[in-house]
Amino acid sequence: MPIRDSSEILDTAKAKHILARACLEPATGAPFFSGPGDLGETATEHELLAVFVEYMDLKGEVDPALEELNDEQLQIIDEAIKKRIALY
Repeated sequence: MPIRDSSEILDTAKAKHILARACLEPATGAPFFSGPGDLGETATEHELLAVFVEYMDLKGEVDPALEELNDEQLQIIDEAIKKRIALY
């Protein structure tokens, strides 16, 4: 068995934790996995990292980081927040 780089081990652990929290039952919103260990028993490391990459790509599309938004997009968000605050 080849020696694994510590960053590779960290990436796998991070992927397990994030995916375990992100995977929810559609009907109830309950966690699909009991925790990161359960996810690790369900998928191989290669499968896990492949799903994690896809998840992070989708997350970037539907929930972009603020530093990636342009001024117009930030203005739209600011106006939506102000409208929501006005409701309270």
